[in-house]
Amino acid sequence: MSTWNCPPAYPHNSRTGTRVARPDARSTTRCTSRQPSPCTPRRLTPPASPTAESPDPLLTTEVVMKRSSSPVAVTTMARRRRAGLMTAAAISVGALALGGCGTSAASSGSSGGSASSGHSTGSGNAAALQLVTPGTLTVGIAAIYPPYTFLKPGTKTPTGFEIDVTNAIAAKLGLKPSYANVAFSSLIPGVESKRFDVATTGIGDTAVREKQDAFIDYEQSHPALLVAKKSVASIHGLADLCGRSVAVVKGSQPEPIIQAQAAKCTREGKAKLNILLYPDHPTAVLAVQSGRADATSADLATVAYQAKQLSNQFVFVDAKTPSSPLGFVASKQNPALQNALLNALKTLYSNDTMKKIYTKWGVPQMLLPAPGINLATKQ
Repeated sequence: MSTWNCPPAYPHNSRTGTRVARPDARSTTRCTSRQPSPCTPRRLTPPASPTAESPDPLLTTEVVMKRSSSPVAVTTMARRRRAGLMTAAAISVGALALGGCGTSAASSGSSGGSASSGHSTGSGNAAALQLVTPGTLTVGIAAIYPPYTFLKPGTKTPTGFEIDVTNAIAAKLGLKPSYANVAFSSLIPGVESKRFDVATTGIGDTAVREKQDAFIDYEQSHPALLVAKKSVASIHGLADLCGRSVAVVKGSQPEPIIQAQAAKCTREGKAKLNILLYPDHPTAVLAVQSGRADATSADLATVAYQAKQLSNQFVFVDAKTPSSPLGFVASKQNPALQNALLNALKTLYSNDTMKKIYTKWGVPQMLLPAPGINLATKQ
């Protein structure tokens, strides 16, 4: 048996039928002619580029945010196996210093709360739920949207009223909640690729989204305007946005409403409503803070919270549009998990846990009268 030192890649000798080493002083591996080659180079596949335009970016793009010392690094990732390796290209965007609102990679997930043995789903039922990790409810969140989901100041621990609800549901199901903090646009793709069991962060249920995913709804909300104080004297609602610049998160609940208002301004011969699209809400708020936009639009709870936190800069203006349902996103191919979540929510409604959670966060009006599945097409 012949033995030699070989570099990480070496050619094949067609005459002897053995692999021949190339001398390389940088790195060598002890090899023999009987060994399968440990030196064969692996072909690396570059990550696929995200779709530039899409009817709903939540359905197409997968992005993970990493924590950095100042700016938020947004990293586009190839879809990976459950325990796969990351290949990424970082793109810096402006960070926003909101009280209690940070960004974090946390892609490995963080646990919140503990499972309650008194409400276990049982081994048979747990298997039927088709969880990413047995015994764990893996939840995708975008923890930069207070008071829905955000990070406790100075930590990577998620908090918010949707975190409280998720922890209570996991306890009812006898599961341990584990949170993966990603970009908002990664939430639905993460469920579809089986990276998460569910996703939550004020995700609006729409007829378009119901074609691909299931929504377990229990909240309701409608867009509001976060207006710079210098502009508030002339902005009292959507009709006042003609001739203004408005920052909106691409794929968010307010985007089609602001788009419709822009079309109305044009149709009525009024000044153009300039829409600035951003990947996340903190960046949209930063556009208003820097003067690039006069206002930004997000759901009512987020805008009310931030107007209170940053009252020296912003004013809350209710857009007074119809409310729509919000809730967990789950796989359409997993009815067992959908029903388990719905039944747990019904229990939390009946024992007043939901009422207590939403009263604690000052948003009791957001609760639907009763939870349901895919309510956007049932109303």
